[in-house]
Amino acid sequence: MRILILVAVFAMLVLSGCESTESQGASAQEIKNLTVSMNALAGKNDSLMAENGVLRTRAEALEAELRKLREELAAYKKAADSADELARRLADYEKKLKGMDGVDVEGFKGGIKVKISDELLFDSGKDTLRDVGKSTLKTIAEKLLGGTERISIEGHTDNVPVKVTKTKYPLGNIELSGRRALLVLDFLRTDGGVDANRISFGGYGEHAPTTDNDSAAGRAKNRRVEILIFKDEGKDTPK
Repeated sequence: MRILILVAVFAMLVLSGCESTESQGASAQEIKNLTVSMNALAGKNDSLMAENGVLRTRAEALEAELRKLREELAAYKKAADSADELARRLADYEKKLKGMDGVDVEGFKGGIKVKISDELLFDSGKDTLRDVGKSTLKTIAEKLLGGTERISIEGHTDNVPVKVTKTKYPLGNIELSGRRALLVLDFLRTDGGVDANRISFGGYGEHAPTTDNDSAAGRAKNRRVEILIFKDEGKDTPK
């Protein structure tokens, strides 16, 4: 009996040891499986982190591009508003300056041109402003106040050589026309109050006629002073 009991106990111990060994083997396999899963998840996490970094960089680039587009849109809108305002002002100038005696107003690609008859401003061959001319220039100056458009004063003559003031203007008509343009500029600035930074002048003499000089009427048209008001800082020249 004692021997049977000992055999039974031994058998139980053996069986218990086997179960423990099997349990340990199962646990080791689970740990191995979990390790594999963790490594896989870690790899996936690294991949997601890298992808997230790429997406963040792309998002920052898109945000910068969007900001640039917004700035460009604002600049375009400002330019469009400015262009509309200039167009409105030029139309207003044209409306106010038309109908004055001895003055013609016409548009050109770069703005508007105000033609003033030579006879209205000066005596033949002279460079002294007449009173009626001063009155006309004063009215024109009032219309130009408050603007920012560039203004060019251009003097023109016919092709008849200077005689009365030949000694004063040895260079002839081109010098006389430049002097007249300068006097008009100075009057607009000093008596008319137009900002001097807006105005320039030039003398063309007989070299830019509006018509031929074959008749008295044609020569009269060519003797003139033109005030050019530019809509775009004078980048376009009148045609």
